[in-house]
Amino acid sequence: MLEVSFGTPQKKPTFAPKLLYLLGLVSLFLLPALGRLTLAHLFFTIFALYLISWLVSAKLVMPFLSFLKKNRLFALLALLYFISTSIAAVKEKNPMGLLASLMFLGVFWGAAVVYFMEEQGQNTLFLFFLRGFCHSAVVTSFILLVDVWLYRTSGKILLQYLPTFLTTPAGEHVLINTDHPLAPYLSFWHPLRPAAFSWDPGLNIPALVIAFVVINEGLLIMKYNRLVRFFLLLGIFLSFSKTSVIACLAYLLLKGIFFVLRHKEKAQSFMERWFPLLLFLFLFHIGFFFAYEALPMTYSRHLKYLGSVVYLVKTSVWDILFGFGYRRTGYFLLNHVPWFQQDKQFDPYADIESLLTNVFLWGGAMGSLFWLYSYVKAYMGSKRQERLLLLVIMFLSFGYNFHTVWFLFFYLSFLWHQLKREEPQSGV
Repeated sequence: MLEVSFGTPQKKPTFAPKLLYLLGLVSLFLLPALGRLTLAHLFFTIFALYLISWLVSAKLVMPFLSFLKKNRLFALLALLYFISTSIAAVKEKNPMGLLASLMFLGVFWGAAVVYFMEEQGQNTLFLFFLRGFCHSAVVTSFILLVDVWLYRTSGKILLQYLPTFLTTPAGEHVLINTDHPLAPYLSFWHPLRPAAFSWDPGLNIPALVIAFVVINEGLLIMKYNRLVRFFLLLGIFLSFSKTSVIACLAYLLLKGIFFVLRHKEKAQSFMERWFPLLLFLFLFHIGFFFAYEALPMTYSRHLKYLGSVVYLVKTSVWDILFGFGYRRTGYFLLNHVPWFQQDKQFDPYADIESLLTNVFLWGGAMGSLFWLYSYVKAYMGSKRQERLLLLVIMFLSFGYNFHTVWFLFFYLSFLWHQLKREEPQSGV
């Protein structure tokens, strides 16, 4: 069975490793794009077609269905989540929400087939995506550095040299973003909040943190390890993404705590076992200690999103059970959350800027069972290195919504490997 502490990939005579590597490599490039079609969407579609042809030509459709039957609880909860979000999208006449539900189901199926292929003998297949993903994070860091230099020398960034039709998916987002809290104090350096090939650093900079943890914890072996880690840290801090910077610092602090407790087994065991619950409760309650007007809007809003889930009790039984679907949680915020009533600028057909909040709202009580079960099961079956990664993902998902192809494929593939472990494992 493949462990998540992957090591170094082995070469396999198949197109799957190359396609997976390319999928990982382009995964953080949200721009350039044609409409809403990104390079990640394109390469995942090509990869999905390849998987279908492989299952059919190798006469493995029935064995794959048997594989899903062996993992029926995980698969059924994913199907329940898809159904609940789809029902909500149809009810709200929200075609974009339905497309997002289909994207989730497609990526879940793709991650399942990849794991199935590994069980057929290609036991390092996911590594190729992971390596491409980490290379994409390094390229993103390089682009951030180039953007800072370009902005200082010409007042432009790299995306502005591309044709406008390839950057229009940014919509109302400005490509040059100078909205960060330290800008007044760093004007001597640069007032830019770069996002590389994206319109907002919240969509791709969290991936740099995840890549840094993956490499720093030895979950993937790469050449020039120290240089790569330094470059990723440089990109994280150059982006001025508050969530990503704080998550990175929190990860380093947690590493320090585990190091201090390395000779105190009981304290360390308690921390490892119960820290996810403690962290969730902290993130859930922190927003109640701040009035919406007490902090700048973007700060208090992000702090208060998760706690606003309690206002589900003000909605209908249907909404509590099945949620609001993708691209509709803004409606919940505008119509049911008292502290947000004064701010009517939020799009009702947009999602709240917090992935951790959205998992309870997209599919309601029924759909959220998938995320709760999979996270707890995976965490309890992980080693310390992987537990740190899962904690970082929780922290990142609190601060922004990066429900994208790169996150779904990374996280669902990770879950497939972790859920196969039957007993909790402590760190090494």
